[in-house]
Amino acid sequence: MSSKRLWRSLNLSGVAESKPSRTGRFRLLSKLSQQEIVNFELGNSQLSKPFYLMPKDSPRIRGTTQKTEEAARRLRRNLTHAEALLWSALRRRQLVGLKFRSQHPIGRFIVDFYCPSCKLVIEVDGDIHTQQQAYDDARTKQLQSFGYQVLRFTNEEVLSDLQTVLDCILQTVQASFPPELGMPPKSTNPGGL
Repeated sequence: MSSKRLWRSLNLSGVAESKPSRTGRFRLLSKLSQQEIVNFELGNSQLSKPFYLMPKDSPRIRGTTQKTEEAARRLRRNLTHAEALLWSALRRRQLVGLKFRSQHPIGRFIVDFYCPSCKLVIEVDGDIHTQQQAYDDARTKQLQSFGYQVLRFTNEEVLSDLQTVLDCILQTVQASFPPELGMPPKSTNPGGL
């Protein structure tokens, strides 16, 4: 069932409380499982509280534009080899349970990796970054002025010694959030490597 038809059926039953956007695309904001949606469509649902539908094109972060978010999606599909290697070690909360996002838009910038709980930005710099050093420095200063902590690694560092890169990230996180503040490391082997 398309999201527009689902919205209409939910609206007729008094469950949905928002109107469709011009595009008609929605995402469910509740914690409904796929089985609960199927049960609702078949009339076997016992939904006790309403859930909300929200237009997919609504902004998540203040200052981002739809163009920036589309660029981030494209970059996520086309990670460099070094970014893909680091992402495989950071994704799915493998590094002491921290959630990282890949190619995440922050304002008008798209950062390589971002941890929202620590406000930590990780950048992997390739060959192009040697030519745009002034831009990268200005970007880092602006992100730091908004309270983000920025770590930069070269492609060579990530490709040749991933464990050292993960240790550096872990040390930065632990320095910012020591165990007494409630973020003890969940394992002694960062990244599960």
